Amino acid sequence: MRDYILQCLGKFPQKVPLNLKFIEKEDYKDYELQLIEYNVEENEKVQSYLLIPKNNLKKNPAILAIHQHAGNWDIGKSEVVGKTNNPMYSYGLDLVKRGYVVIAPDIIGFESRKGPQEYNADKEGQKAWERFLFCDYLIHGKTLQGKTLHDLSVAIDVLCSLSFVDSSKIGVIGHSLGGQESIWLEWYDERIQCGVSSCGASQIESIIKHKILHNFYLYIPNLLEKCDIDEIIKEITEKRKLLIFSGSQDEKHFPLVGIKKIEEKANHENFISILFDDGHVFNDSEKEKAYIFLDENLK
Repeated sequence: MRDYILQCLGKFPQKVPLNLKFIEKEDYKDYELQLIEYNVEENEKVQSYLLIPKNNLKKNPAILAIHQHAGNWDIGKSEVVGKTNNPMYSYGLDLVKRGYVVIAPDIIGFESRKGPQEYNADKEGQKAWERFLFCDYLIHGKTLQGKTLHDLSVAIDVLCSLSFVDSSKIGVIGHSLGGQESIWLEWYDERIQCGVSSCGASQIESIIKHKILHNFYLYIPNLLEKCDIDEIIKEITEKRKLLIFSGSQDEKHFPLVGIKKIEEKANHENFISILFDDGHVFNDSEKEKAYIFLDENLK
């Protein structure tokens, strides 16, 4: 099944030397924030934020924090590290204060990785650029999901290259698109020991049946011929830990019937599914449960 899913994801880019560069540094009471740059492909660089706790250990646990979508391509990594006015989604900032080294990259299409100028005049243009990326990858035997997995896996390479990171204690967290990618990346990259997905999971089949139009990162040709997200989560939870949150009022994004199918197939020794009474949000009560889960499995 894993080979089939990888085939559906299409051709992956080749990894190249990171050529990691530290561009800027900001000093705060509890942590240091650095803007870094590294190669994800030949002739393609990515900028990420790296957050380092002040009271860091010789070897620290680490987190890859993935930003949401929200139809706002201007904001990616900045929201995760607390550089916007919405603290609900600054889980990267929360986690560095708990002693984690955190990397927060921009997914292709967002913030520092937006499209060319002619697509950036307004939201419709930025939305069209995401559609263009999807189509461009598709006609070349690739997928936008495969590209995103590659880039996020390179962010894990960056963490593992740092002398003060314990590469055996790496987790991932994200909300919405970030939650979707947290699940996929934990499946793809076995260096991740545990993951948290907030409002990022349901069966793709259920999403299609409910006629929900999602982000273009979701759609993978031929996947539903043999499997769905329940199979992805089943494989993750055979060996590693996963926590998902779902809002009871979030069915316009992720139908509950699809979440129930996921719950039926997962290995419940390593899987926790929490349904909370709200919509497409990552409230303080759920975030605290997420952080405790990460602490229990990475510290």
